[in-house]
Amino acid sequence: MSALGAKGNGFNQGGRGPTDTIAFPNLYQVLGSNANATASRIRSSLASWAASQTGSGLSAAALQQIFKVQSDLIIDKKAPVMELFFDIGYPE
Repeated sequence: MSALGAKGNGFNQGGRGPTDTIAFPNLYQVLGSNANATASRIRSSLASWAASQTGSGLSAAALQQIFKVQSDLIIDKKAPVMELFFDIGYPE
């Protein structure tokens, strides 16, 4: 597990609220101003990614359709792209 620490930056550990939280941010929340460029790169790469995986048992056309559905969920429907676990007590 990797840990991101908030010590020394004015974070009030004695404040009110939960001591831990789990968030599922989308592409735009994770990458901010770089998200649109990343979304464009994803869309423009689908065909080459599909072609590179044809040895896995599916045709490039089938894989491209699968990748398109997945990328539409991530880019257009803003599906989560990561799990962020925040715990102010870790690792102490």
